[in-house]
Amino acid sequence: MKYLVSTGEFKEEVARRIAARDKVEEGLVCVLSCVATCRTFDVYRNREKRKLRDRECCELQYIHRVLSRSLRHRRTVPTAELA
Repeated sequence: MKYLVSTGEFKEEVARRIAARDKVEEGLVCVLSCVATCRTFDVYRNREKRKLRDRECCELQYIHRVLSRSLRHRRTVPTAELA
């Protein structure tokens, strides 16, 4: 797992460097983690004032290399948010 300090880093390039360094030809290359802004639905202390708001969430991106040598991405956001 590699934590990315900036969401502006190109995840594809980071994954390609890791795959080359570790000589990964097939399977899971890496899991990239970063804190990113996400939209969440919030009902907090007042049910009538339900609203969407921006929060910071931890984003995990699983990057696999498949037989065709291309990289496939799968993004998940864990349920625990950073307040």
